[in-house]
Amino acid sequence: MARLDSIVRTDLTRKDLERFPVWVWGDDQDANQRNPIWPPKLDDDEWGADFVAAELFVALQRLDGYVVGNPRRPYAYIVYIGDDSVSFNVSFRYSGDGISEYHRKGIAAIAAALGVAEFRPFPIAYRLKVLDPEGKVVEGVIGSNL
Repeated sequence: MARLDSIVRTDLTRKDLERFPVWVWGDDQDANQRNPIWPPKLDDDEWGADFVAAELFVALQRLDGYVVGNPRRPYAYIVYIGDDSVSFNVSFRYSGDGISEYHRKGIAAIAAALGVAEFRPFPIAYRLKVLDPEGKVVEGVIGSNL
């Protein structure tokens, strides 16, 4: 397994994650550079992989996206709605006056895509699209304490 330094992205698209489901920070983290890992496998050394393709589950519906951070304890996720994406991090507030316009629009877009009146970013269930080193499915809940 190796980091493919010849492939660099600053934003990960659905297509990027279909081709390479595991990504790590590149050499220039300040520039948001990311590189894929190939083959797409979570070895013991890679449990710190930074970006892993995942299915996210809301209101009994599945959304495509990826989780950010340690795959067993991610701290953020990105979900795709059509050609757009929206990200959520457990350290931010997503209600009240402190919510950004970006997140307000993202929450409305997800609610519309799901056909629900209201969408709350946390907690959210996820399942990785890559198996753990023992060949088992990795799934959990992000923000279960929020």
